[in-house]
Amino acid sequence: MKDERQLRHVIDLARGEINQQRAPLARRYLDEINRDVEECRDPLLSAEYQLAYAEALAATNDPSSENEFQDALDKISNLPDRDPLLEMRCQEHFARHLRRIGRRCDALKHCESAKKLAVESRLFRDSARIQMLHILLTLEIDKSPQLPALQNLKQAARDGDFTPQEQLAAWMQYCGETVVKEQGLMFARGRGTVEYFRVLLKSVREEQRDGIPN
Repeated sequence: MKDERQLRHVIDLARGEINQQRAPLARRYLDEINRDVEECRDPLLSAEYQLAYAEALAATNDPSSENEFQDALDKISNLPDRDPLLEMRCQEHFARHLRRIGRRCDALKHCESAKKLAVESRLFRDSARIQMLHILLTLEIDKSPQLPALQNLKQAARDGDFTPQEQLAAWMQYCGETVVKEQGLMFARGRGTVEYFRVLLKSVREEQRDGIPN
């Protein structure tokens, strides 16, 4: 029987395979340690395993993944010592899975829980990423005419490797919630287009860089 350190290492390996879009291999890793995790009787380890298993199933579009996510959330919620980071990850990934299968209203509820946990834990990068998901879900649910603009923003962000924080700041500027520098130039390039957001994202990056103390 593997010890807890070895079991967590296998779980981390499985998560890495999921991130590399090799979910079937991740499931094999997890299946191999299933009995050891059960025999270990560690609530946190069991919750970590369950979440990784749910993520692996979701990545292969297995119809049972929703139940597995719910089981993971139940285990995490009942831990003797609360683990906000694990709970945040579960809520976010559950939300992304539900969105993928068209359950956007349910996804929004889990996204809101994840956002709250990120803010409470002062995880600003995670908070920005989850906030962008929240905006996307809201626009999709409302069938908003702003949805193509957000998709253009995400395309521009992918092209330039912009962070979720930079994306969120650019979206807030686009929506008129902050002062936009060089507004004339950006509007001349066509408000809401991919090129518009490329310029806006670069402007945001420069602003954030200038705001960092030396």
